Amino acid sequence: MPKPPELIKLPRLPYLPPVEIEGLGRMLQLESKPDGTCNWPEDWSGNLTLFFKEIEVKSVTGRNVFLPFSTHYKKGWRTLIKFFAYVMTLKDMPKMAQRILIHSAVKESETALEKHSFMVEAVQRTLYDKDVLMEDKWTTEPTAVSTDEEEVS
Repeated sequence: MPKPPELIKLPRLPYLPPVEIEGLGRMLQLESKPDGTCNWPEDWSGNLTLFFKEIEVKSVTGRNVFLPFSTHYKKGWRTLIKFFAYVMTLKDMPKMAQRILIHSAVKESETALEKHSFMVEAVQRTLYDKDVLMEDKWTTEPTAVSTDEEEVS
């Protein structure tokens, strides 16, 4: 009988020293703090959405164009795995979101583009997955909405 997904042991992603984290921040073209370090968002989901952040790059014709970070590095997916490794070190990252990202990073693929596709799907899934949202203390049930006519006490 196969184990449930939450019981399957997944490998760890590589540890990133601070210098590599700063390098990722520069690749993402994040603004700098007064001390010169990159100004990363404070929460895990804010950091994870940087996966789709548009960065300015030189095209083959020499013109500056804007591409999503993940698209620009889709053939160099090791950079994207380093990005996942950084986001997963954040203390508020739900365990289920970590599992989703790790699975996509270690899943066998035929090509770099297929690996990129797995990673894009994983990031998108973490942003709507019910288990991730519940672990992150989001409400996943509809709530009553008050109207203007109701008194607010």
